[in-house]
Amino acid sequence: MRGCTTLLAGREATRDGSVMAAFNSDGGTASWLVRRPRAVHADGDAIPVYRDWRGGRRDVAGSIPQVPETAQVLATDYLPAVNEHGVGIVLNACRGRFDLNRDPTSSLSHFQLLQIGLERARTAREAIRCMGVLVEEHGFLDAGPFPTGKNVGIIDGREAWWMEIPGGHQWVAVRVPDDAVSGNANRFWLGELDPDDGENVMRSEGLVSCAAERGWHDPRAKRGFDFTSAYGDADWGDIPSGRRVYSTLREWRIASLVCGEVLPAPLQGVEWSGPHVVVPRDRLDLSAVFRIMRDHYEGTAFDTRRPENGGDPNGCPHPPFRIPTPYPRPIDMFNTQMSYVIQSRAAGAKSSSVLWFAVHSPSTGCYVPFHPEATRLHPAYGTGDQSEGAFWKQFTLNLLIRQDWRGLAGRARAAYDRLEEEWMADLSGDDRWAARGAQDGTPAGEALAEASDRAAEAALEACSRLTHDARAFLAETMMRETLDELPVPSKEQDR
Repeated sequence: MRGCTTLLAGREATRDGSVMAAFNSDGGTASWLVRRPRAVHADGDAIPVYRDWRGGRRDVAGSIPQVPETAQVLATDYLPAVNEHGVGIVLNACRGRFDLNRDPTSSLSHFQLLQIGLERARTAREAIRCMGVLVEEHGFLDAGPFPTGKNVGIIDGREAWWMEIPGGHQWVAVRVPDDAVSGNANRFWLGELDPDDGENVMRSEGLVSCAAERGWHDPRAKRGFDFTSAYGDADWGDIPSGRRVYSTLREWRIASLVCGEVLPAPLQGVEWSGPHVVVPRDRLDLSAVFRIMRDHYEGTAFDTRRPENGGDPNGCPHPPFRIPTPYPRPIDMFNTQMSYVIQSRAAGAKSSSVLWFAVHSPSTGCYVPFHPEATRLHPAYGTGDQSEGAFWKQFTLNLLIRQDWRGLAGRARAAYDRLEEEWMADLSGDDRWAARGAQDGTPAGEALAEASDRAAEAALEACSRLTHDARAFLAETMMRETLDELPVPSKEQDR
């Protein structure tokens, strides 16, 4: 999770008036979708709190009373994404104070925290309040191999928020302006804020006092409360995240693409002073968001297709994986396990929310529309099985494309772009969004499932065709190169 990139866009920053959230998860493992249906619970039901990592249950640390009814949630294999009310979540791992991730009174993982929040919320603010209360009561603990805090992007059809949870029992959330776009790349950056701004800031009750008690904030100082300075990674002993191009370069790129100009680029070891919240030159549509999540700094000094930036002779823009990496770290990676864009609309709109989901690297893949109200999932997108899962089919195609990026990547992009454009036109904001089957009496949830099935089948068919053509192309190229390397017979040999 320490390699993820996220983006939020307010409703006045998008062309169709939806609120959008985008997420590249670079965990390097297979990914698929999971549907968790709406459920009714009995009085006295409780949720066990596990100290877990990626759903691997460990010891039970407590329990949370269950609510009478929970919403349907469309999730990935390990993290929730969006619920039936259009409340969506994206996630970034961020380095925070070591002490907060060793708090013995904390027990709640982000896996459970985000799931409970989406099950209970009808708005982004409700999700934040729900999760905030749970963090304050149970404490946040990342029990994984890289203990970190979390930056959570939370949207509904009206608002977008960043919620930052450094560990322990503290948290803060800040609203993104409706006309703005904001990106995050593995660091806390909310910075100086007004803890008493109830309209645009939400926080734990002890946020400021806890920092003051530990010596992380001086309440007598003239400057206001700075969340990043107080709860950031000042005790890691190396370059802070705000000075590491590993994070700041991706945020610079998002801001530059959104505002339509190349902003001053960050430098390693120097605090980046660029904007984290940008008003776009032109309102974003889905295609623009897709392009951002597929980006490799094309056309800049950091273009990862270039050999000095890790590109190979075939033009593949995915630098070799090294720790620490000497190359620019792009938004799209060879080990991106999945990418999604949530498109959420206000309650009462004619159209429902959509999760545009791409397995593996989005630069060689396809964003397929899935609906959080649907009654089922396409089987290939609902499994991680190596013989049946969509991830592994796309993984195979990606490996082939990387053998000759210049010869094959454009073909895949053209084929998948045509499908995405067709689906975007079909789901362009009219009554077909949520009432596909109304004319023949099909329930809306089933009609939406059928629509996603058709899209998934088209994506899988395109993947199969592209894989076949890529194999044939590479075989022909290999044969041609082999023939070119054979010695030319002399006349004496001909005799």
